[in-house]
Amino acid sequence: MYKYNKTNSYSSHILDPDYSYHTSIQEEELYSFHKNLNIPQNVHNITGVYIQYNIIPFRYEQYPIAYIKSNQAIEKLIEQYLDFGHANLFSNQTNTFYLIMFDVNPNQLNQALLAMKLLITSKSIVYKNKECQFDIQYGIYNSHIFIHPYKLFYACKEQFENTLKHKTIISTK
Repeated sequence: MYKYNKTNSYSSHILDPDYSYHTSIQEEELYSFHKNLNIPQNVHNITGVYIQYNIIPFRYEQYPIAYIKSNQAIEKLIEQYLDFGHANLFSNQTNTFYLIMFDVNPNQLNQALLAMKLLITSKSIVYKNKECQFDIQYGIYNSHIFIHPYKLFYACKEQFENTLKHKTIISTK
């Protein structure tokens, strides 16, 4: 799995954000990530995955330290389950991750996401003398290779929000 590191300098015309203005903090954070994607030769389709996890009953906004401590463990699980399709992972040390993959088999991706969800939701931790459970949700968007990089990100985020509104879209049972 390719993990974004500011010292990497590889870039390609695919998902190149140079052709747009930077209008949001998220876009500013994602600019270097998109400029340094590890892109394979002969790409046919792109899959974006927006991932957000929660520690129940604590909200990220109220207890960011709990999330920062858990972030690395969740990242390792993402690497373990989703290291295929020339995966490129963006993490900004919050409770969200953004993953870009190329030429991914949808069935393989769905099976990996469901297996990871089952594992994460079965884990628990004790924080502030409370038993806490993990929850994780995804937003997945498949696209052609000429999609604008920020449109891919926002489409993944929109799919994530749709999943939250309609929990029956994805079932793990």
